[in-house]
Amino acid sequence: SLLHEMRARNVAPDEKTLTTCLKAYEGNGDWQGALALVEAFESSGEASPSVISYTNLIRILSQAGKWQTALSLRSKLLSHGQKPDALLYAMLIRSAAREETPVEDITLSSSATEGGWAS
Repeated sequence: SLLHEMRARNVAPDEKTLTTCLKAYEGNGDWQGALALVEAFESSGEASPSVISYTNLIRILSQAGKWQTALSLRSKLLSHGQKPDALLYAMLIRSAAREETPVEDITLSSSATEGGWAS
């Protein structure tokens, strides 16, 4: 994988690397590659993906119609001690609405408002 090649060349993966790679995966429409990259980045223990990386991944998954997978990332983000921001919630809500899931949309909206992430 890309992370293994970087390590082999003594290049430490960081948030910039992850963001750049996610944009490339997005451009190619490769949601599986984007998800695998973030998971590899997480499991490497070198650094945790930021809210920005999760937001980028959620956008990629949403564009691919994988809103439930995108929604699961919110829980992962919280478990890593990071706080979702308003943009992340907006992406999740738009994604759920695209899939015509109004109940989940309402739940996300309430959760975002209660958490102080949206107004």
